[in-house]
Order: sequence, then C-alpha cells, then structure tokens
Amino acid sequence: SIAEDGTIYIGSLDKKVYALEGDSGKKLWDFETGGEVYSSPTIGLNGTVYIGSRDSKIYALDGQNGQLLWEFTTGEFVNSSPAIGSDGKIYVGSADNKVYALDGQTGEFQWEFKTMNQITCSPTIARDGTIYIGSFNKKLHALDGQTGKEKWSFRSRAFISSSPAIAEDGTVYFGTWDKTFLALDGQTGKVKWKLESPGYITSSSVLSRDGTIYIGAGSTVNAIAGTGHGPQASPWPMRGGNARHTGRATPSSPEVEAP
Repeated sequence: SIAEDGTIYIGSLDKKVYALEGDSGKKLWDFETGGEVYSSPTIGLNGTVYIGSRDSKIYALDGQNGQLLWEFTTGEFVNSSPAIGSDGKIYVGSADNKVYALDGQTGEFQWEFKTMNQITCSPTIARDGTIYIGSFNKKLHALDGQTGKEKWSFRSRAFISSSPAIAEDGTVYFGTWDKTFLALDGQTGKVKWKLESPGYITSSSVLSRDGTIYIGAGSTVNAIAGTGHGPQASPWPMRGGNARHTGRATPSSPEVEAP
C-alpha cells in the first residue's frame, strides 16, 4: 500500500510488516507478527496501518514508526485485507468463517457475521454503508455496516475469493472458482448478467472510470465492458480502496484516483 507521502507498506512471509521509503526503497521500520503475512495493509486517514496475519490477529500500527497501537485476535488466520468505512470502522474477514467490524481507533469489537466457511477475500463498502464480501461457503454476502445483519446473499456454484467491485449505479462485480464472472444488483442480489471466463477467478475486480472491468482469470487478464459506470463514490468501492490499489482511505471521491 502507498501512503500519501509515498511510503510503501507491505507484508511478508518472514512474518513482518515493512515500511519502505518510496523513492529509495530504504527501510524505515519493520514490525514482527506471529505468522506469515498474506494480507495487504490499509492506511487510515490518520496514517494508521491496518493488516492481518496468519497468527490469527489484526494489527493497527503507527505508520510513522511501526509502533503497535492495538491488536485483535480472531479464531483463525487472516489473509483478508481490511476495508475502512467513512466513520473509520475496520471491516475484515477471517478463516474462522467470520466477518469482523472493529473500531479503528481502539480495536474494540463492534460486531461479527458468521458464514459457513473461511473468508480469504477482502470486503468492499458501498455508499450506503453496505459491506459486500464473499466466502468459501460459495456465497456473496451483503451486510449492514452498522449492525452486521445480512441484507441478502447470493449463492454461486463455487468458492468466492474474488473481492467485489461496486459501480456508481450500484452494480456489484466479482468472480468465482467455477470460471464465472457475475454482475449483481447491489440492492437485491439479483443477477444482472454473467460471463464464462477462460479460467478460475481468484483475483479481484478493478473498475476504471469509463466502466471497464479488469480481472485475472486463470492465466489471462480480461477487460470486460460493464454498465458504463465507474467506481461508486463510496468509502471503499473495490479492493485496495481504489483502482490503483493504494490501500488508503481518502476523504475525496475514489474516482479521483481511478485511471
């Protein structure tokens, strides 16, 4: 993830989170977790860095010096990358089959939603606060961001590890392990259209300003004509917060950073 000042934050299989100077690659600091780090960092408006680890924890670190601000323990490893709501709340999935909402300042537990299988993809957040996230239970879930109550779920034919992208018209795009790419109505969960892809889809959708969707499927990269709408002006409309995947919260419209 890339901070506004150019600092790069990245997790590693050596169980550490690193902060690097963007221009030179010089190490600014590192923080050691208790497990390998597959989760990508996300950066709050105040510079706090949030990241999960395979030690079953979610960490909040001071972006300037790597000091631990708080940690939250889940029941299993955390490969999911956190998403940040407009109120600073943190949303993240865990392999313990749960989606968690945490207070970004304190790490205090807000709510949890239990699926029937592990969650490795990352949540996205709509303008109305709805959280969209997939699971190995073969479902995409739409959750109320304030309460964690399920609004609807869509059942696919295979695992979902692709993080959804949300268009300005509310369409939600994602792929599945059965080589299917889907567009759902964000309010109802009904299928708008679907495509058969060249391969399994485990990567996350990137939505450009002109509405084109880019996604990896098997050994191919695909460009798909969407509804003609770019990313929704919401807190976190796609993985990484925007089309450039900078991974940082911004008070401005995410469309500003879309290519």
